[in-house]
This record gives sequence, C-alpha cells and structure tokens, in this order.
Amino acid sequence: MSGASTSTAVIDPYAPFSQGKTIQLSSASPFLPRYLASTLPPHTSPSHVYNTRLRGKLLILDNPLRESRSAQLKQERAAKREAEKQRRVQGVMGRREAKRLGVWELRKEDAKWALFLPIHHLWLGYIAELLQLPPPPSDDILHSTDPSKHRLPSVPGTQAKLVKADLHGSILSVKRAKNADLVGRGGIVVHETENTFKVVTAKDELKVLPKRNSVFTLRVPVYAVRPGTGEEDGGPMWEFELYGNQVCFRSSERASRKFKFKETIEL
Repeated sequence: MSGASTSTAVIDPYAPFSQGKTIQLSSASPFLPRYLASTLPPHTSPSHVYNTRLRGKLLILDNPLRESRSAQLKQERAAKREAEKQRRVQGVMGRREAKRLGVWELRKEDAKWALFLPIHHLWLGYIAELLQLPPPPSDDILHSTDPSKHRLPSVPGTQAKLVKADLHGSILSVKRAKNADLVGRGGIVVHETENTFKVVTAKDELKVLPKRNSVFTLRVPVYAVRPGTGEEDGGPMWEFELYGNQVCFRSSERASRKFKFKETIEL
C-alpha cells in the first residue's frame, strides 16, 4: 500500500516582499492611524482614539538597563570623596575629625549650669521666632490662670515645628522610661547625638540620657521672652511630650526629615 506523496514548499524568511505587499512608513503618514481604522469597530472614532491615547506616547519594548550594584557603590564612594573634598576646601570640620579632636568632649569642671544658662536664654529667643510666639501681654493677663485670656498658637503646627527644632539649649527632663532610674533626670541640652541627649543638670553634673525607650518633657513658654532679658517671665508654659524612639536621628537629619502623624505605642 502506498500513500499519496506531499511536497512542502520551502519559505525563505529573508526573501523580499513581492510587489504591492510593502508599506511605506513616514512621519507624515504614520502606521497606527491606518491600523486603527482597519481594526476598531465601526462605532468608534479611530482618529479620536489615536489622538487621546496613542499620539506622542512611547512604548518601551524591553526593560531598561539597571546599573550593577558595584557601579552604584562606586558612584556613592565618588560622591563621598567629592563631599569630603568640598568640606576641606570650605574649612568645615567633619564628624570623624571632630570626634578625633575631642570637640564634643565636655570636661567635668566645665559642666556648670550657670555656664550654659545663657545658651538656654538664646534658645528661648530662637524657639519664639520659630514658633512665631506672640509678644508678652500686660502683667495681669500674663499671670492669669484663665485660659480664655491667653491667645495660643495652633498646636498641630507647633508640634510639626518642634520635632524639627534644634534642641541644643533647651531644657529636657525624662517623664517616663523603661529604666526607672532615668525618670526625673534632666537639664540643659548641650549635645544631641543620634541616640542620646547630653545634658547639664542644675547640680552641675553631666548626664547622658538615652533616647531609646524614653519619653521626654519639653517646656516652651506660651509668649515670647521680653526683649533684652532672654528669660521667662513666670507666665504660662506649654509642656510637650517627646518620644525618644521617634527622634533617634542626629539634629541635622531630624531637621530635614518628614515626620508623619501616627499613633505611638506608649511605654
């Protein structure tokens, strides 16, 4: 028994198209409008679809090339070297050099409350300008215990500014902490690091207060200090709670960071 023989035509994929099968494409007569006119349903407008959804759009046919990790590290090291070079040119001391020279080391005999109290007075003027505190009123209103007589700034706006404020010179005290020995300690902030506040107490002692697992109290006068005095007038004060777990940053990093309002788990 013999079957019918069949022959298979050989197709050359590289052969040129026959006459009449080629399409000339140009910017004056693009391909897509003609293609849409031949494929879209009759009730749609091909020109409207092309102008609103396709005209001027770019279609990525492949994933963009990504830099290798080694190239990224090389760029980061080059950027650090350039930043270090600019620091030297400008005469700015870096953190490593400052630590090596002991710039932030406070001698025990220099830890005096009276020595840093003028810095606290300067901080009061700084925070009054930052929070745009109103000038002090007359003495009868200043010492009044009636809240309706005091014109208070916006509390949410004040909180947003306080978390970014420079706290060097402020008076902080520990309100709550997992380490019970820290509760009640406080003083004038002389140095803020990523994880600690260094304060000078009223007893002329230098204390290091860890931020982690601690809640601090920050007192801010409701009114700006009187010009030329730099001291509180015994008027009303605001008390803000500062959660140490949320501010474990250096002062410069905290000033440029965007904080989001969210619930905080108390200690």
